Amino acid sequence: MCSRGSTIYIQQDNDRPHIKTLDEKFLEATKTDGFDIRLTCQPPNNLELNVLDLGYFRAIQSLQYQEAPRNIDELVKAVEKS
Repeated sequence: MCSRGSTIYIQQDNDRPHIKTLDEKFLEATKTDGFDIRLTCQPPNNLELNVLDLGYFRAIQSLQYQEAPRNIDELVKAVEKS
């Protein structure tokens, strides 16, 4: 849990639909209520992160699929359980 005054970093994967790290509207919105939220981009072809994408997240997804959730609350519980 972050408190006001703490910096929160959101990492994007460089896909085109994402916003630019210095998007004016985003920067303006993040300064409300005393928060400091910054965007960063995942380095392309980062071997450390690639392992997570290919192995860890796929394993979580596989476990989540075994639960067959029917609504968003069940989906959240399945992901947390996984």
